[in-house]
Amino acid sequence: MKAILIISSILLICLLPGCSDDDNGTAPVKKPAAPLGLSVDDTGLTSLTLSWDTVDDATGYKLYRSTSEDGSYSEVYSGAAAGFLDSGLAYAATYYYQVTARNSGGESAPGDPVPGTTDIPAGFTVTGSPGGGMDH
Repeated sequence: MKAILIISSILLICLLPGCSDDDNGTAPVKKPAAPLGLSVDDTGLTSLTLSWDTVDDATGYKLYRSTSEDGSYSEVYSGAAAGFLDSGLAYAATYYYQVTARNSGGESAPGDPVPGTTDIPAGFTVTGSPGGGMDH
């Protein structure tokens, strides 16, 4: 009878939370660090080519774009590559970018904003007109 009571007590204790061996002793995955080195490597009339340094524990990246440094940023890229060609942009326009790294632990904080300006078409000049438009 004592043996049954002892076995029952052991089974009851092991059914309590925290007694499981499901996690195999592994620690939870931490979010990766923010990527460094975001830069605009090439400019075109309607495109900007960006790249950034890889993060060792990242499984992917997200790139965000805004038309102002402190404005609202929208996701323009999500993938595993540490670079992106952002196309379909306006001529002679400045955009701001931030990049994050992600893994199963979550998404990093964004890095500092980096500006990039598309090229001006040949024969056009940009003036300081009140409407912000271009004269040609």
